[in-house]
Amino acid sequence: MTFLRRSVDIGRASIDKYDKEASESKKCHDHRHKNRTWYQKWANFRQATLIRRSRPMVHCFSLPKELFLLGIASVCFVVGIKVFTAMAVTSVGFFTNSTQSDLSSKSTTMLSNESLNPYWTEAEIFTSFFCSRMSNYIEDTRIANKQITLDLQTETVEISMNYYFGSAQDIVSRHIHDGGSWELDKVHQIFRALETYRQSFGLERGNVTFFDIGAHIGWFSTLMTYAGYNVISFEAMPQNELILRKNQCAFNLSGKNNKWMIFNKALGEDKQLCRIVSHNINFGDGHTVCDENVTLPHDYSARASIQVERLDDIVDPDMVASLHIGVVKIDVENYEKFVLLGGQKFFNSPSINLLLMEFLRGLSGDTMDRNRFVYDFLNSSGFTVSRQLGGPKIMFDEIESSTMNGPLDFIAWRKDMSYQS
Repeated sequence: MTFLRRSVDIGRASIDKYDKEASESKKCHDHRHKNRTWYQKWANFRQATLIRRSRPMVHCFSLPKELFLLGIASVCFVVGIKVFTAMAVTSVGFFTNSTQSDLSSKSTTMLSNESLNPYWTEAEIFTSFFCSRMSNYIEDTRIANKQITLDLQTETVEISMNYYFGSAQDIVSRHIHDGGSWELDKVHQIFRALETYRQSFGLERGNVTFFDIGAHIGWFSTLMTYAGYNVISFEAMPQNELILRKNQCAFNLSGKNNKWMIFNKALGEDKQLCRIVSHNINFGDGHTVCDENVTLPHDYSARASIQVERLDDIVDPDMVASLHIGVVKIDVENYEKFVLLGGQKFFNSPSINLLLMEFLRGLSGDTMDRNRFVYDFLNSSGFTVSRQLGGPKIMFDEIESSTMNGPLDFIAWRKDMSYQS
């Protein structure tokens, strides 16, 4: 306990220093690096944290036109090192009740026993730190915000949504900006499924969880949180995570009592370092590539190195029933096979009843083999694979033909809860 208390004291002191130093380092950024976007800086910080490099979040040194600017840049460089140290200590800090009350404007605790799990501890501390400290310093002309009122068929929900804008080309963000929505049919299916689950077990919305694997910038996560459900989001791409967390911080100010946890993790079969890549005209659509020998198409670019973890290491099987997970959405661009392999205990839990996924063609040449594995895994685990809630079972040959022209959305459900299509 003494070690924990010392760690907490170090974290507090580091954060106090950060408030004073960050404003100074931000001035240097504004003056010397106007052309750099905040999501690039965020990716650099995440990258440095991932590989444990002693490198500052803020790079203030550049060749000045006049000699006195050289001194200013040097000072900013030193300040940047201190800033990164403070953030690194905080993001991997230790969880205690006192730490939570000091750092968080709103508690994001979802279970009483998650503090025993280091993944949940890190997510809790980092969420608290980001919303209470770092979010105020993030300004970028490529991040826009829109107040959206969306019809969920039985009710409407009002949300504050951040998204990519301007020269950051992203299909989801473009639809949100132009039309105020994205994949509305899937939104309605998720909402109906959560409501059916809630009513079947006689639960309040604040006791039901939406599990979002591949959350992107948080369109589905944001909607379901504002609708009153608990949400657990996984997003590996640091640029997407930045906007996802800004959406979470806005929700934390809404006065609602349900919880939202974010894990900046890629899920897979084994722990390893991989690359996240995306199309140049669909920036946020991240694909996980772990094979170093894979040559990217000319119109794809690597965005960051990412840490892959096993879902069964993050969510203990004993926690699954307590979370009351009504829906699991998985959208990881042809990496679903490895998510399932790393979460076999999770997905075989009888408490997991409904999955929303897709079959598609991806960067890998063995895409159809991966689709076959997913289909067989779900069948052997007792799921019925269909195109819509309560719909008839589809066979794999239909999947093979349907994915020739693009992705095929599907639903896998284990227990008949009288889902209405």
